[in-house]
Amino acid sequence: MNFLRAFINIFPPSIFFGVLLFSQLIEAAPPIKLGFVGDITGMTSDVGVNVRDGVLYAVEEINEKGGIQGRKIELIIRDDKGQKEVARQADIELFKKGVVAIIGHITSSMTAVGKTVADSHKILLVTPNAASYELFKKKDFLVCINSSLREETSKLAKVARAELGVADMVCLYDISNPKYTRNYLKWFTTFFERLGGRVTKEIPFESQKMGDFWKTASALNLNGAQGVLLIAAPLHSAILTQKVRKLNKNAEVFCVSWSLTSTFLKEGGKAIEGVWFCSGFDPQCKKTAYLNFSKGYKERYGKEPDLFAILGYETVLVLERALEKADANPQNLLKFIPGSYKGIQSPFVIDEYGDAHREWFLLRVKNGKFVRVKRMTD
Repeated sequence: MNFLRAFINIFPPSIFFGVLLFSQLIEAAPPIKLGFVGDITGMTSDVGVNVRDGVLYAVEEINEKGGIQGRKIELIIRDDKGQKEVARQADIELFKKGVVAIIGHITSSMTAVGKTVADSHKILLVTPNAASYELFKKKDFLVCINSSLREETSKLAKVARAELGVADMVCLYDISNPKYTRNYLKWFTTFFERLGGRVTKEIPFESQKMGDFWKTASALNLNGAQGVLLIAAPLHSAILTQKVRKLNKNAEVFCVSWSLTSTFLKEGGKAIEGVWFCSGFDPQCKKTAYLNFSKGYKERYGKEPDLFAILGYETVLVLERALEKADANPQNLLKFIPGSYKGIQSPFVIDEYGDAHREWFLLRVKNGKFVRVKRMTD
C-alpha cells in the first residue's frame, strides 16, 4: 500500500491509471484457439493418439514460455472416430468456436472431408499425417506437414526392385482409407513397373469389417511372389505379416509408413523381423533438438516418440511461426506457412502449395525395433 501511494505521488494520475489499464489488458489477453481433430478412439487410433500427444506437448511448451505474443494457446480436441460425417461436423463446430486453424485429420480420407469444410469456410487446415498425392499441389486452405506418398512410393519401389531384386509383388490394401491406400497402390505400381517389376495381384480388404479382414488373411495366396506390400494400419499390417511368413518365409515384406508404430512391433512378434519401410523418421537420430524432445516426451507420456508424435509436434511449430508473423490473424496465416524449417530430426521445406518435402530414410525391423539402414538420396 505504501508503494502504491508513493507511485501515485510521483506520477500523475493519468499515467498511473494508464499503466493499470495496460496491465489489465495484458492479463485479459484472450487465448489463441487451435482445433485438433483426429481418430483417437477405435482399432486404428494409435496413430491419431500419437499425433495428438505430439501436438499437446508442443502447445504445453509454448504456453510455458508465455504463449505467442503474450497469448496462451487453447487447444480444443475432437475425435472424428474415422467417420466422414463425424469429421465434417467436428470441423464445422471448431470453426464456429473461433479457432484460427484446425490441426487434422489423421488419415487421408478424413483429411479430404476436412478439406471441403476448410475451403468453404476459408479456414486453415493443417494435416500432420495425410499423404495421399490427391491432396497435394493444390492452391487451397490445406497444408500438409508430411511428405506425399508419391515420394515414398518412388523410393520404396527402387529399394524393392533395384536394390533387392524383387521381380514380382503381391499388394494388399485396406479400402477403409481409400484416399491413401488406392493412391499408394497406384503410384507404387507405376514406379515398380517402370523399373521392370510386376505387380501380380492386388488384394483389397476392409479393416472396419473384421470378418472381411480375417477372410482375406485366411485366403491369402502369394502364388510364389518374391515380395509383398502391405498398405494398411499397424495392427492389420502386423497380422498380415505373420500370415505372409507362414506362406513364404523368404518373401521380402514391405510396409507403408502408416504402420510405423509400437503397435506394429508389439503385435507382429518375430514375424516382422526384416520388414522394410521408407520413412521421414530416423529412429537413431542424435540431433540435440530431437534428443531433448524425446526426453521430455518420454517423461510426459511414458513412451518413446514415433514418426507421428514428431509430425504432430512440428505441426504446432509451423503454426507458431506463422502466428507470430501474422500477429495471430487467421486471414494472414496461410501466406506465412511456406519456407524452410529446421525440424527436430532433419530440415524440411513447405512449398507454395503448402506441401512439405522431407528427407527419407530406409528402415528395417531388427531385434524388435525400427533400425535406420541408410539415409536415402535420389
